[in-house]
Amino acid sequence: MMRLLRDPRIAIGIGFLLVLCLLSALAPYIVPYDPLKIAPQENLQPPSFRHLFGTDNMGRDVFSRVLYGTRYSLVLGLVAVTISGTLGTLLGLISGFWGGVIDSLLARIVDVGLAFPSILLALLVISVVGPGLPSVVLAIGVSSTPPFV
Repeated sequence: MMRLLRDPRIAIGIGFLLVLCLLSALAPYIVPYDPLKIAPQENLQPPSFRHLFGTDNMGRDVFSRVLYGTRYSLVLGLVAVTISGTLGTLLGLISGFWGGVIDSLLARIVDVGLAFPSILLALLVISVVGPGLPSVVLAIGVSSTPPFV
């Protein structure tokens, strides 16, 4: 681990990720405004001490929305990587254990999955499963599986 931290790019990346995790965990205590509360009298305010990133066209505080959105993004990414890693490991174990025809078939399926852009595979999964956040997580997880096999 210390060897990784010697590279400044990796250390900066890990530090940035830790700050994001800390800010998203402390979001309910840091932000002074509800990210969903609409305040039409304060729409399109510029950045100030009251609203650090300003407000959007509906008067919602952008800083609050960014911090709460970070929570969803981190959870979505973690769950999607868990799904793709688990599915890829399972397919790799099946392919390695049985070998032969099963191995060849799974290798061709993975080759097809690697040939398609992952965004197209994700759109295919969403069109089959339907809209919603769980569908997006599943789509990202399934479309990211081929590199894990």
